[in-house]
Amino acid sequence: TTGMQRTFHDYWQTATGLAGALWHELLDRNDNSNSTMIAMYCPNHVDYCPIVLAIALLCGAKITPINPLFTEAELERLLTASQTSILLVHHSKVDVVSQLLAQQKCPSVKHVIVIPDDDTSDHSIPEGMINLNSLRNYDNPLYHTQSSTDSEDQRIKKASDEDPFCVPNSSGTTTGLPKGVILTPQNIIANLWQVHHVEYPAFASHHTLLTPPPFFHIFAFTAAMLFPARGGTKTITKSGRFVFGLFFHLVPDYQPHRALLVPPIVVQL
Repeated sequence: TTGMQRTFHDYWQTATGLAGALWHELLDRNDNSNSTMIAMYCPNHVDYCPIVLAIALLCGAKITPINPLFTEAELERLLTASQTSILLVHHSKVDVVSQLLAQQKCPSVKHVIVIPDDDTSDHSIPEGMINLNSLRNYDNPLYHTQSSTDSEDQRIKKASDEDPFCVPNSSGTTTGLPKGVILTPQNIIANLWQVHHVEYPAFASHHTLLTPPPFFHIFAFTAAMLFPARGGTKTITKSGRFVFGLFFHLVPDYQPHRALLVPPIVVQL
């Protein structure tokens, strides 16, 4: 829908640049980084994956992906319950976040980073918020030289196997309000290996994958975002709600070998 694209080198640059900016500029020095919660209120986006890796893997903080269709009240509840200190928001949802902050309803949120649907650094955003594009190329020379001579406050703390990695939220449809579920890197890696053993024999790395499910949901987060990135697969996704007309254009335009779909979409197809 945007025409934006990323290479694996772009992923590396964004992930390491954002990790450096978070660690040196935005994360609280008095806070243990693996207790810091960073929320992502965003539809599918070309930078979703490197943002997740920067936060949860390279900085050892926690990320909670939030449904971009959530209302202001629903967003407030999750940000408050999770004690989110840094919020990444898609530019289409900036007004919702601005309303919350103006009403001082989420005092734990100290920084807001806006994810634009273009690659310019001068994208118009509200005063006090940060454009993601300005953080991509953050100069962080110590990232690759974490020797014993580096001072503790200069080193980026990578996640350990048992640190909290992400906190996805249950749907809340049958069990009351959405509940956060803590997953560690070990949880994620185990799930990736499960997908690998089922999918990989018929899923060559040169295949193109079409994946409309939203990345905030753990199925798409793992199987449609992290798994293809791990395997070097070209992935086609889209922002916003699923629209059949667009889907039927994407198939002939990109000629994917595979698609990850959910039962309601399959039934309608």
